Amino acid sequence: MHFDTQDSVFRIIRKKEEQNMRSGIKKTGAAVMALILLSFTGNTAMASTGGMTGLANPFRDCETLSDAEKTAGFSFALPEELMTAGTWEKNDTGWWFRMNSGEWPSDQWKWIRGKCYFFDREGYCLTGGKTPDGYDVNEKGEWTENGAAVSYASKGELAGYSLDVIQAIEGDLAQAIFRDGESEILVRKAEGTDDVTGDYRTYERTETETVNGNTVTIHGNGGKWSNASWVSDGYAFAVVVKTPDDGIGRDAILAVAGGTE
Repeated sequence: MHFDTQDSVFRIIRKKEEQNMRSGIKKTGAAVMALILLSFTGNTAMASTGGMTGLANPFRDCETLSDAEKTAGFSFALPEELMTAGTWEKNDTGWWFRMNSGEWPSDQWKWIRGKCYFFDREGYCLTGGKTPDGYDVNEKGEWTENGAAVSYASKGELAGYSLDVIQAIEGDLAQAIFRDGESEILVRKAEGTDDVTGDYRTYERTETETVNGNTVTIHGNGGKWSNASWVSDGYAFAVVVKTPDDGIGRDAILAVAGGTE
């Protein structure tokens, strides 16, 4: 569904609100309004900040995931693949990796954007030598074989995403937005069984996969996937991806779906 004019959006919102009032449903108007705005703009950030003149912003910015759960009125668990993603940080000692969970990897290997790095017991990336388990790393900290960095594009694909925004609509919806440069992943949970992706782009491919006992529908173009949706225990879930290269890998989007509750 696409909307050609701002008036169309207002007419649909008014119609939905009238239907809700007649049926005694009062809380769904905000979520519907936000998703209509998203379909109109094609911009999740704009939809979550009330970017159209005259429309009240139903979203509340939340400091923590717990705050979002209290506002929405239900639990909201984000996938480990995104919570262990994050950003590189540097101090006088060296480079380390701050994860969205607030923690950092230590005494372990971690794939980040297709390259593998070893972090010591203090959490600093080892560079230019051998790791305790006998592997070579270059001056950038990348695992190497025969002098060349080992690279797997599909590994650590999500590791560069930072948790940017946590939001909720009172008694109705919770969502988190992760960003990596121009790329964005939105993870959303809402009461009910209606589609809450707010994504009305046209895709070449549609497939289904069973994840944690749920039937997850994914949409994408070529070998990339940009949309996942499913219903579980009376809640609707959505993952919406926007990247310059038109999505993320199949394993990555299913990992996000599988880790969202």
